[in-house]
Amino acid sequence: MGSLKGLSKFDYTKNEFINFVPDDFTQTADSKFHIRNIYEDKQNNLWIGTDGNGLMIFDRENDNFIPVSVNPGSTYGFRGNVVTAICEDKTGNMWFGTFKSGVNKIDRLSKKFRTYRHVRNNPNSLKTSDIKAVYQDESGIVWAGTEKGGLSRIDAKTGQIKTYLNEPENKKSLPSNVVLSVIEASQCLSPNIDLFADKYLLHPVNI
Repeated sequence: MGSLKGLSKFDYTKNEFINFVPDDFTQTADSKFHIRNIYEDKQNNLWIGTDGNGLMIFDRENDNFIPVSVNPGSTYGFRGNVVTAICEDKTGNMWFGTFKSGVNKIDRLSKKFRTYRHVRNNPNSLKTSDIKAVYQDESGIVWAGTEKGGLSRIDAKTGQIKTYLNEPENKKSLPSNVVLSVIEASQCLSPNIDLFADKYLLHPVNI
């Protein structure tokens, strides 16, 4: 469980919580170690996305946090101190949404990073670097829900990005440019449910 005070594990046998924070964290009444996301990948790594402390991996053998290196000026370092979303793709690569730093991808084999973000005057970039959700569909396309930048379709193979935006005069366009979550609809869903592009069910916020 992630909270404002770190990572917690509930022991059913003892009916108690075991709490974890980084070794260098000073625990006071006002201190916070805010965990926004917890994700276990196929190799049983436990990824921890924090609000202000970047991306970490929790070492369950030694009960400690391993920070993922941050290098904002390089392609080969993680960008962002606030991690808003975590997703693993079909090949084991990890994708991370961040606040104001775009979408980070870690290649499982090379261990190299790639960042998809907003670049001024570049139409093949995100409309904003403020990411709310990251999801990979069955065809391998990665979708990024953003804060006021619509829904972006990222083709990891080609690097091409296409963004869907709200068009006020078009009732069949994206209903809001704030997209908080994305999921691929299964065939069992009722045909009466409104689906974006006949396949993607969105949770938009109209502001």
